[in-house]
Amino acid sequence: MSFSSEVLSIETNSGVGTLWLDRPEKRNAMNPPMWKDLPGALSALATDGETRAIILAGKGKSFSVGLDLVVMGAGVYDGDGNRGERAPRRARNKIRSGPKRRSDDRTESALEWHLDDDHDA
Repeated sequence: MSFSSEVLSIETNSGVGTLWLDRPEKRNAMNPPMWKDLPGALSALATDGETRAIILAGKGKSFSVGLDLVVMGAGVYDGDGNRGERAPRRARNKIRSGPKRRSDDRTESALEWHLDDDHDA
């Protein structure tokens, strides 16, 4: 089996493959290289002819803390880990400006009708 990655590693033993998230210093936070290498790791295990089961595990103290927000939260990434600059700025501006409020007469009327004790239901 030929597979190499800086963020994932593979071990096999008696038909069981262990796919390790291998960034213990970052508590196995999932970053773009991990997502890019994951299909290749699974393919290597699936096609080796001996693996009948796959265990996904994390090296170190944590399985995974989830997305690497230091990297992933800094922008929107494509499949190669390249960051787009405009999308995060637009999202940040929308969050800062808050939701748009508009008056919806139908909703207000329905709410008033529901709260009014004098209606015939």
